[in-house]
Amino acid sequence: MFALPLTDFDATQWRSGATDWEGWAGRGGYPDALAQGERAARDEWFSGYVDTYLERDLRQLANIAHLPDFKRLMRLLASRSARLLNQSDLARDVQIPGATAHRYLNLLETGHLIARLPNYRASVSSSLGKARKILWGDVGLALWLAGVDASTVRSRPDCGFWLEQLVYQTLQTWAVLAPRRTISFWRDGAAEVDFVLEQNGQLVALEIKSSPMVSQDDLRGLRAFQANFAKSGQAAPLGVVLHPGTTALSHGGNVWSLPLHLFAPAG
Repeated sequence: MFALPLTDFDATQWRSGATDWEGWAGRGGYPDALAQGERAARDEWFSGYVDTYLERDLRQLANIAHLPDFKRLMRLLASRSARLLNQSDLARDVQIPGATAHRYLNLLETGHLIARLPNYRASVSSSLGKARKILWGDVGLALWLAGVDASTVRSRPDCGFWLEQLVYQTLQTWAVLAPRRTISFWRDGAAEVDFVLEQNGQLVALEIKSSPMVSQDDLRGLRAFQANFAKSGQAAPLGVVLHPGTTALSHGGNVWSLPLHLFAPAG
């Protein structure tokens, strides 16, 4: 992971390589799921985990009269991983009242199954400032709930969202290992950055790309984020594109593209 504050950042120290990120995503991060050698065994474990959560853990937090509705919300929410949360649309698709959807989301977040990331330093009076990005704590569980086979995820049109969800799984570990670390995202009109990492006022803007080739177009969100600081005379924060390719490269202006493989476990 990136150490903050960052000084004398050297992309040549980021060794070249590649990663089987789809396999990593399918396994997720729960120790018991990782211990399952075959996909069928993992699927069975995830199924049992959800049933246990609904029938035991959830009932310790609240009295849920309609568990099938709650499970349906979990599945639809998993299919929208790494996207902006539209609570009204979610409630409509689950066919439950908006207030019930809000309560269910609060319970999932209280149980640390999901997170709703805030928009970094957006105006509290704007609709974008109130927007939240939905992410699951475990990508393997999210894939199972969404009915997605990890071995086919790279060919899916929503591939990039699943890679972003995967990276978030590790970012959570970074956030809890030291005080005053936060994770958010940034969006301003058409410009956006997948993650903004902050520690003691130091920032890293992190963009996740599923293509192994990084183009100038892929850097637009990072450049736009940095431009906000230039307007006030501040130094531009580090911008990083993580990609599943093999090459670390400087793009100038404190922006780098780095291969994902050292961020991911081997295999």
